Amino acid sequence: MRHWTDSVFVRTLSCSVNNHLASIDWLSIICDNPDAPDMWSSVTDVVFYIVSLYVPHRTSRNCEHSQKCYNRVYPKNIHKAFAAKLRCWRRYKANPEYALKLKYQRRAQNCKQLVKDHEKNCET
Repeated sequence: MRHWTDSVFVRTLSCSVNNHLASIDWLSIICDNPDAPDMWSSVTDVVFYIVSLYVPHRTSRNCEHSQKCYNRVYPKNIHKAFAAKLRCWRRYKANPEYALKLKYQRRAQNCKQLVKDHEKNCET
């Protein structure tokens, strides 16, 4: 899924929404609903339908999960290990050799162990 800041995506989205809005027979919606509450209900139904079609849906995560996964603070040595793992991954993707893959796997295993040890120390 693209980010909302991607201008090409936003232009495409707004063009699609505009085309959909232009294809609606607004006169029939207004004529079929002579009183204001019914007309408002019909217009909001159309708008909500278009929003559901074109706006990506993202579910929220519960508080426990977000605290568990996203609010972690690691010491400097773990950050350095993650940075080294990322460097190894980028080298491996640029030049897929078996030795680089093994080096990446060792770095990944080292990161897992460091995080596991850190969490164990935090519990005690």
